[in-house]
Amino acid sequence: MALLTVMNIIGTAVGFIIPSLFVDQKDTVDNIKDHFFVLLLVEAIISAIVALLIIIFFKESPPTLPSLGSMAQSIDFKKSIGMLFKDKRFMSLALAFGTVNGTFNIYGSLMDDILDPYGFNSDQVSAFGAALMITGIISAALFGIYVEKTLKYRNTFIACSIIGLATTALFPLALKFWSGDAEKYYWFYMALVVCQGIVFIPLQPLTIDYASDTMFPIGEAQITGFMLSVGQIFGIIFIEVAQLGFKLGDDDLSLEDSQAASFNSVLFSNAFLAVGCVTLILQNRELKRSKY
Repeated sequence: MALLTVMNIIGTAVGFIIPSLFVDQKDTVDNIKDHFFVLLLVEAIISAIVALLIIIFFKESPPTLPSLGSMAQSIDFKKSIGMLFKDKRFMSLALAFGTVNGTFNIYGSLMDDILDPYGFNSDQVSAFGAALMITGIISAALFGIYVEKTLKYRNTFIACSIIGLATTALFPLALKFWSGDAEKYYWFYMALVVCQGIVFIPLQPLTIDYASDTMFPIGEAQITGFMLSVGQIFGIIFIEVAQLGFKLGDDDLSLEDSQAASFNSVLFSNAFLAVGCVTLILQNRELKRSKY
């Protein structure tokens, strides 16, 4: 289960990589149309292959139940969703998950727009993105194994949140005081990005697993779907605020205004992230699924 919790993140990582293989910002309008068509075609083929494999090889039910949560008597879907909405502590956990996911979307999806005004080129930003994903995926697997054996969710939340908040606090300071020479500060920014990947990416699957444990016997599928939905909503909001509210990535802005847009976008996501991390640190609910 510890390894399976990172599969959604791996899928997200692949989703970040595939478009860049087909569409380039320097493409002309006609080239973008052609390349985007090829991108959609490739994604459709991949999706069709996966769907076909599921139809052929997936059985009615597995020979053994996949988790402890599956052993409990299931609660009606509509009733379980209502229970989740009414549980204030679960909703606070879902909102904390949303802020972490929103920040991950800002740094993962818009890193090029954030760092471009400060002199970083596409190759350097791609290296940052790869480092963020690779270290995060490895870290998520290791943290997952550790928490699955020890059940020390809260200690892990505290450690990841403190380290994460420290690195995110340094990021806007770095943009303000340690920028202008991308080559000189390259490894400093790489260290910040790696630290963020190590602590923030594991928080996402661990938060879902913690929610599944504390909200037992509500089904894991309902909880996972609910929290991922909240996370996607926050991700969309954060990106829209950055691009439309602060005009991040707007080619018509001056260099000074572009840098201000990057700085304000980072501050915006960091402020919500701080609230989310504090909420995670304060979580101290009884683990129910683990005692089943």
